[in-house]
Amino acid sequence: MDDSYSNQIEWIPNQGWDSRIHIAANGDLVNVFVLVTERYVILVDTLINPVTARALVEHAQPYLPGRQLLVINSHSDWDHAWGNQVFAGANAPYPAPIIAHEKSWSQYNRQENIDFLQKLQAEQPTVFGMSSSPKPR
Repeated sequence: MDDSYSNQIEWIPNQGWDSRIHIAANGDLVNVFVLVTERYVILVDTLINPVTARALVEHAQPYLPGRQLLVINSHSDWDHAWGNQVFAGANAPYPAPIIAHEKSWSQYNRQENIDFLQKLQAEQPTVFGMSSSPKPR
């Protein structure tokens, strides 16, 4: 089991790129982006669970007034999209459109991915268990 799975994210200091681009890292596992435009705050990928996805929203809060929250999944790997539940569905704490490839849904629901999630939930319940489910606003 990879011990790098964590509810923690780190914001990467700007190293000279456009200040509207914010980069977050979940350990060595994955980097994701928050993009601030005139009309949108765009989350490019939602990280590994609701806890890390909510951390992205917390960072984005100062930029949201007057802008719509939008989510883009760059691809359907679990470490990029398992935070989607914070933005999708009737009980989503932060409802937002999610833009993804039309085949993403079938990828998310592949039996091997479901089995992998169940394994992670058993091995690391503080990161992947039900305690990391979305909380109401």
